[in-house]
Amino acid sequence: MLLSEKLFLIGIDDKSMKFSLKSDKYLFFGAVIMDLILKEMIILEGKKNNEIQIIDENLTEINLLDLTLNNIKKIKATSKEFPSLSEIYDTFQYEKIRNMIVSRLELMGIIKYLGKKNLSRRYQILIMEEKKQVLNDLQEGIGYTVERDQSNFKDLISLLSLLNVNANNKSIVGWRKLKKNKWLKNYVKKEPIGNWLKKQIKKEKHEMLIEDWNGDDDFIV
Repeated sequence: MLLSEKLFLIGIDDKSMKFSLKSDKYLFFGAVIMDLILKEMIILEGKKNNEIQIIDENLTEINLLDLTLNNIKKIKATSKEFPSLSEIYDTFQYEKIRNMIVSRLELMGIIKYLGKKNLSRRYQILIMEEKKQVLNDLQEGIGYTVERDQSNFKDLISLLSLLNVNANNKSIVGWRKLKKNKWLKNYVKKEPIGNWLKKQIKKEKHEMLIEDWNGDDDFIV
């Protein structure tokens, strides 16, 4: 299962059946970029680790990844510089990507889209064991004290980093253990995509506050 699919699955609230994680567009952009990195299609370059270099010109044959990969290629073709995460985010087709993730999870028989209720999309988890497995792997991973299998370790750090964005970790049982695991916490804190996402969300909130402040010019005390 892709990182973006795991993120979507554990983000579905069992009671409301709604996707409950905050800043979802940012999260899934980060997840797709991480999936491309984990599949060794791209790497991050630059002093701030925010520039994307393609290292495999082939496609992954996974539609939701190739959509973003092709956007990276298009931007690279028009510039001598490596595309930045900000440039790729501006071309990120979130609605389309989300629908592709849902379709893939439905094809695997894991979830079922139930339509909208009160303007919110609802999803039924058909195979709850799949969600439990992802959460169990996270809880077990939080207890790691030495580096395990490299591929699984990278997957763990990536998912932990995403859940650490905008307080999306509250629903993860055992998350407090991560604070005590300084060795693993250090890896999560250094993960570049999660750090970029946090900065972008903070910047966006700041800009919204300025807009709200400017919009109060006619307020009379």
